[in-house]
Amino acid sequence: YEMSTIDAIDLARRAIVHAAHRDAASGNIVRIYHMKETGWEKIEEKDTNDYMYQYREDKTM
Repeated sequence: YEMSTIDAIDLARRAIVHAAHRDAASGNIVRIYHMKETGWEKIEEKDTNDYMYQYREDKTM
């Protein structure tokens, strides 16, 4: 697929946020890692609610 790393991270973030928001047992923390041939890189770790508020303000849900 021809998707930039930034677009892939945004897509992953949105998928995780929406799934975690609907699942009370998920822990409500979004952890995103970039898996590479040379290993992994931690991108971010943030509370799901922070993203939900942001997405609602942006109206991009």
